[in-house]
Formats: sequence, structure tokens, C-alpha cells
Amino acid sequence: MTAALSWHGGALAVCPSHERVNTILRFQEAKEPVRGLAADLSMRDAECGRRRLVEKLEAVENRIVGYKAGLTNAKIQARFGVTSPVRGVLLEKMLLADGADVPAEFSRPEVLQVLREYYAKER
Repeated sequence: MTAALSWHGGALAVCPSHERVNTILRFQEAKEPVRGLAADLSMRDAECGRRRLVEKLEAVENRIVGYKAGLTNAKIQARFGVTSPVRGVLLEKMLLADGADVPAEFSRPEVLQVLREYYAKER
């Protein structure tokens, strides 16, 4: 969610506007990747945008049920250009029933590749 909160265009990244957050929601509802992302969003602004996104998701009967840590492996952090883990929110509508199949078509290919490489070494 955090990476999807910036677009090219402005000279300085700032907390994404409510309009941009609404655009992200439309992409998610259509199960399409968010287009036009910029790489210059600060972590502070990304976290601000995540708060705005979660607030909008909570407003449609989608309460927070937990939190998740991402990018916890140093090699994966280096691959994505960060120096520490990131925190995410788990919402009620994200939960799947025990034994459910997890759809992969909406995941980012580079994330899947990093996971494949990591788990291939673990076997």
C-alpha cells in the first residue's frame, strides 16, 4: 500500500491528497496496478498516505484486525532500497478462510521473484 501513494508530477513529494488516495482505491477495486508512480516519496509522506488510505477503507466496514511487518530480510530491504522493515495494516476484508487459495495475479512480479529466490535457498 505504501508504495502506491506517489505519482510523477510534483517537484517535491508530499502526503498524497485525498483525491490521489481515491484514485488508488479505484485501481484496487478494478484489480489493476497503480500507474504513474514516483520513486521520490519520503517514508513520512508514504506513512501519511497509508493513514489516509486506511481511513477510507475503514469507512466502508473494513476494520483493522492486525498489523504486518514487511521487508524484514536485509537482502530484500537492499533489493527495494530501504534500510529497515516496514509496517502494514491488516484489514478485515483481507482475511481468507483457512485453506483458501491465495490469488497471485495481483502481486508485483519483483516481489514474487525475491520470494522464489529466498525460499529456493531455504529448501
